[in-house]
Amino acid sequence: MGHFLRKLSNATLENGSGFGAGLIVLTLAICWMPNQVRRIMAAARPKENWTRSYFRAYMTLLPFSDTFFYLSSVINPLLYNVSSRQFRAVFWQVFLSTFQSQADAQPEAEAQPSSPESPEPQWETKPASSAAENGVQEHEV
Repeated sequence: MGHFLRKLSNATLENGSGFGAGLIVLTLAICWMPNQVRRIMAAARPKENWTRSYFRAYMTLLPFSDTFFYLSSVINPLLYNVSSRQFRAVFWQVFLSTFQSQADAQPEAEAQPSSPESPEPQWETKPASSAAENGVQEHEV
């Protein structure tokens, strides 16, 4: 088992993914720790048995745990961006296709002149674009 772990750590250090994975795990552990402590405090003692100092500690921890919990949601995509080329590629593909599909939709709406016979504007509903049109494709496993 030790040989396997050394081999794995050497492989991850060579391609740099060990640093990214370690950074993600460390950051999420720090961000989730206050929330986990709060949950353990709530589960460890029934609320009827809470002392004033126990309740005060719980309530003091509450804003910190909530802040760090939501901070992890903000930091997580940034860390994946730093540590994964594949994540960056897919992110930019989705990001650019979103703006491209919006830009493509605007000229179509402006290009439809209303006919002189019908003074009402023509409202057409288009079916939702398929995944192939917006550049995002699912792969079967």
